[in-house]
Amino acid sequence: ATVKLYDGDTKIGEMSGKYCKFEVENPKLWTAETPYLYKAVIECAGEIIEQKVGIRRISVSSKLEVLINGKPIKIKGINHHDTHPTDGYAISDDYIRNELKLMKKLVANLLIIR
Repeated sequence: ATVKLYDGDTKIGEMSGKYCKFEVENPKLWTAETPYLYKAVIECAGEIIEQKVGIRRISVSSKLEVLINGKPIKIKGINHHDTHPTDGYAISDDYIRNELKLMKKLVANLLIIR
């Protein structure tokens, strides 16, 4: 495939191969408030596909915060059904605390494995 990347009508890059990676100098970063999109034109076997793409920077701060375009985000919520194996919907504080500790431990183990 051949991939061309455009900023408006200006071509800013072109690559061919199975995988393509572009480095854009001073990119206009996509946010929900300012959704700037570039245009990628993909050509392969006579087929042409135009795709709008946004660029954003995702990183982790020294305080272990997830940053999108340099700004920290909050991830809220958990998929947890509050039921006890024997007590049903009557859940003690100790049981909830132990469940949360177990979930945090499992997430920490997942982060180490990656």
